[in-house]
Amino acid sequence: MVSRFFFKLFIVVLMIWTGYETVTGFFENRAFKKYGKTAETEQILKYEQTVHTTKSRGHSPDVRVVNEAMISFMTAENLKISVNKKLPQDIMEKYQKHEQVNIEYVSTEPQTTRWVGERRDVRGDFLVFLVLAVIVFFSFFFGKESKD
Repeated sequence: MVSRFFFKLFIVVLMIWTGYETVTGFFENRAFKKYGKTAETEQILKYEQTVHTTKSRGHSPDVRVVNEAMISFMTAENLKISVNKKLPQDIMEKYQKHEQVNIEYVSTEPQTTRWVGERRDVRGDFLVFLVLAVIVFFSFFFGKESKD
């Protein structure tokens, strides 16, 4: 049956994607743990604000604001690095108050950055991967195929 084939294909593609996200997240966290350093960012001069509005019937619209800016910092090796990053609300407020904002970077690859205290959570991706793996296992090995 064609629809069953596409369902299985869809589940396999999702499983591959979540597996990839889990593995890359694990290695990213490990790189920050092993090679991570902290640097003070320069004050941002300008930022771009994007407003996303989602409408639904009978409910008030959902408004989400995303701030993004070019962030610059000096590494321990005196290299100036600039990266384009999204600014969470708490970081944006620190910049607006002209407070010190720190960023964490990987010393072997300074373009790889994240805000201090931020961590990539791989548990959710891994859990979805496991659920999909069980579905794939049972659908491929115990699913009945019709002969059309």
